[in-house]
Amino acid sequence: KNKTYILKLSSVQTLPQLLAHTENVLSYQDCLSLTRTLGNQMTFLERNKNTIVSFDMTNIIVINNDVFLYMDFDGVYDIQDDNTILIDTPLKPTIFFSPEARSITTLPSVIHKNTWNYSLALIVGFSLTNNPFIYTHHTMETHKSTLEMIEDTSLYFCLLRCLHKKPEKRMFLF
Repeated sequence: KNKTYILKLSSVQTLPQLLAHTENVLSYQDCLSLTRTLGNQMTFLERNKNTIVSFDMTNIIVINNDVFLYMDFDGVYDIQDDNTILIDTPLKPTIFFSPEARSITTLPSVIHKNTWNYSLALIVGFSLTNNPFIYTHHTMETHKSTLEMIEDTSLYFCLLRCLHKKPEKRMFLF
């Protein structure tokens, strides 16, 4: 049997459009939703041996102001048996690149599959604070300082785990 589903959406916009209507910051609750929905999408991809390198804000679609969907899967890579991804075409640079993605200078290159974790944490941190230091100064001290407004919360610890300096130690645990 064919089933018909009807979706009623009050709004569909990109993340930058939403931020423009919220003084360029999201509430803590919205950042929880952003983290959970994007993290769950990436976890699903990983279960199927795929991943992305980085998020781009313009490709995050916000439905009804609380569901965040990443909609650019041109940059989906296969996860190799050693938990790496082979980068064999030029990447579209974003300000939310992980340090290892930012350091790619030759092709082909190999980076750890957990590069997306870092990118997610940068997008969430920026959406929460509107502070460019979150993506320009890649030190744990800077990240902790930038995120001190949510210190001792589950979101804070999730983001710090995603921002670990060593990609193989990064994890999305929320």
